Amino acid sequence: GNPVRRQYIDSVTGDPVEDDDQVKGYEVDEDRYVLVEDDEIDALRIESSQTLAIDRFVDKSKIEQIKDIMNNLNVVARASRNIAMMDDPQQQQQEKLRIDEARARNSELYNKLQATVNTDAGRQLLEKLSQQRASYNATIDKAVDLGLVGQSAMTIDVLLRENRPLQAAYLATLQELTDLQKKAAQDTAREVQSMAQSTTALMALVAGLAAVVGAVIAWLITRTL
Repeated sequence: GNPVRRQYIDSVTGDPVEDDDQVKGYEVDEDRYVLVEDDEIDALRIESSQTLAIDRFVDKSKIEQIKDIMNNLNVVARASRNIAMMDDPQQQQQEKLRIDEARARNSELYNKLQATVNTDAGRQLLEKLSQQRASYNATIDKAVDLGLVGQSAMTIDVLLRENRPLQAAYLATLQELTDLQKKAAQDTAREVQSMAQSTTALMALVAGLAAVVGAVIAWLITRTL
């Protein structure tokens, strides 16, 4: 068949209405119309390039890094106790190596946290941890040095009286940092959900307006201006 084309006819005169004479609008009363310009319709559209802006993103790896620090502290605690109970110098040196390796891993983890924790509260906790870590390591070194020279009783005394309270405080601060990161993650999730709901509501509103405009177009005013 041949191509077809649509043509609007003036309902009063019966004359064809040229494209330049056609307008969009809707009737608000008998013989009264509100015209809708093309730019007003375009203003209702949502650009596909628009994205949700999230001020902060909490990487779950931060929580895993803190957990790894705690695990490494447990390695240090077990190795230092083993040194106190062992008589074999070679085995003691192996435990000392475990302590050194765990400390090295923690240094790497702290560097990563320092680079990624941006909140004031988080940085304050990292500063507190730095001070606690120094005191904790000092008592571990004291206990290990005593153990390596055969002073088992003194090693145990240092671990129980000096190191244990420091370790408890150290772990408590690490838990504070963990809780802070979890709260930040929850706050971000709620923020994203709220933004998504707002966007959905806006899109529904625009869709409704677009439907109205579509209905308006169906009732085009076909009289010549």
